[in-house]
Amino acid sequence: MELTYLGHQGWCFSEVDSHLLVDPILTDSFGSSPWLRFTVSPKRLIDCEGMPRPVAVVITNEHLDHMHLPSLKLLPVDVPVLVHSLTSAVAVEAITQLGLAVTRAQEGETHQFGDLSVQLYRGWDDAPFWENRVSQAHVFPSDDRSAGAYIQSDTLVNPSGRAVLDCSPTFFIATHNAQVPPPGFRGALDNLLPLDDERATQALGLDLIHDLLETYPRLMPSTRCVVLSGGGYRQVPEKHGPFRWADFAALETIARTLALGVDVVGPRPGESFSLEDGRLRRGNVPWVTCYSSESPMTDDRGCGSAPDMPEIAYELPPVNVAGDEAVASAVIEGELPRLARTILVSELGRDLLRANEYLGQGLGPHRFVLHLRTRDGAAQAQALNVNRARFELLAGDLRSLIYAVPFGIDCNLVDLADVIGGRLQIWELATARMNQWYVTDRFRSPVAFLYAYFSEQCRPDIAQLLYQHVAETNDL
Repeated sequence: MELTYLGHQGWCFSEVDSHLLVDPILTDSFGSSPWLRFTVSPKRLIDCEGMPRPVAVVITNEHLDHMHLPSLKLLPVDVPVLVHSLTSAVAVEAITQLGLAVTRAQEGETHQFGDLSVQLYRGWDDAPFWENRVSQAHVFPSDDRSAGAYIQSDTLVNPSGRAVLDCSPTFFIATHNAQVPPPGFRGALDNLLPLDDERATQALGLDLIHDLLETYPRLMPSTRCVVLSGGGYRQVPEKHGPFRWADFAALETIARTLALGVDVVGPRPGESFSLEDGRLRRGNVPWVTCYSSESPMTDDRGCGSAPDMPEIAYELPPVNVAGDEAVASAVIEGELPRLARTILVSELGRDLLRANEYLGQGLGPHRFVLHLRTRDGAAQAQALNVNRARFELLAGDLRSLIYAVPFGIDCNLVDLADVIGGRLQIWELATARMNQWYVTDRFRSPVAFLYAYFSEQCRPDIAQLLYQHVAETNDL
């Protein structure tokens, strides 16, 4: 079986004349908004007409960088699509509305497509809520399941799951999903407050290599070759350059000197490889052109900089440069009652109720705030009153709010309204134009709560609007 890397987390597996795609992004970028794109990095061009006709497509999860509807629109309508049985109904409906037939695979169930077979398995039981529908794929030649590849996708292998017993892959595709920004830039879950965060300080290069080479595939000792993928995109307009340690060729060089008993591949888009007589064979497919040069990281720190507290009120331009603020304000007002009730019954709500003191001062009922910026340089501050279970307008600029309220979100009014209206995914906004502060663990932070609150399983109504919007919009 031959593996071909398409970029980011997309793959093509080939056996004889059967070619199977997994999580393909066939365009040069993805995203929900015309004003915010995520370009595949390194840059590459896929010749869809020259690409072998796939026998099937496997989608491991509903995230925009895996289930890419504009790419699925480029495929013949008779190509079947396989998803895990837990995939949300709105995601399946979005694919079927393109004319494609979708099959839901039960846990560990084998589905054969030509000379290739696929099994789907759930990932880590303790994955964050917004990733608990992520599945992992085992792809193998139908006549030799020991020559297959296991694709980790977005979560760890479940040590108590069926995949550990069922699968004996030769290749383990390990997802580099750390997405660590360069020094001086803030990540989606990072904290405006200068507080120690144990999870945030673990992002060391050697830790990453250890995870990719040992922690992830250790439960599958049949692994002969670890393949790196993931983290392969950049924002336009640019917030920062490539994520740290996203140069797979460099990681491969380092990892090969450290790995014992396994080979390591850090592929570039268009590179193909297989094992023949125990030796790794590498090449390139003619239908993917990879550009070796990347634009240098800009020195414009803009909305991506990580200033100290004295400089906290830095510029944060909106994603939606044409949004109507009056309409956006009404959309958010309509959402606030539901948001207030949901926060109070969540882990975040428990933390709000426990936070009776902050910076040495007693707290009143306002313990979480939405700081919503407007184009005139002002802002609207909606503060959650935990005694009344409702949001109330609160006076104060961003600095005073950060010093007075222990939890908060800072973003633009029009952008949050676009998330509510299904024109922007929450992770896109959090990655590009949102900041937060909090006094707890990052996976119990306000952004983590919003990831769950706006997820497909909690808000299928919003997901349906977004899928329709993305499917009807030509990728730019």
